[in-house]
Amino acid sequence: MPKSFPEAELEAAAGAAPVERRRVRSGGYGTNSAHWCVVFADGRRAFVKVALDDAAAEWLRQEHCVYSAVEAPFIPELVGWHDCERTLLAIADLSDAHWPPPWTPGQTDAVRVTLDELREFQRRQAEIALPWAARELGLPPP
Repeated sequence: MPKSFPEAELEAAAGAAPVERRRVRSGGYGTNSAHWCVVFADGRRAFVKVALDDAAAEWLRQEHCVYSAVEAPFIPELVGWHDCERTLLAIADLSDAHWPPPWTPGQTDAVRVTLDELREFQRRQAEIALPWAARELGLPPP
């Protein structure tokens, strides 16, 4: 699969033309996907992942399932999805966010609140998520 920037596919997926882009160096286990930070004509910014092989395309499909099913304060917004000749996922760009350490007392309090929200979200979603995960993993339903 090509490493070139998928401009037309991203525009179709996000509903706006990308006007700026910056390649982000891939690392860790994700060397079979290309990454960009993008600014769209409408001012939105996104982090874009493009699959470079079939394994990465499948990972992005699984990631898309999560982003399309979960809307919560602790997860980036899904900006766009394309899965035809090329597979790409665009989520809200968080590169300008503060990524501690060091942690301030207010930040640790915010993490605790977010963990409480996540626990509540998990509780509410269990009826949907557990049967789906069991199917995906080939396990009997809970």
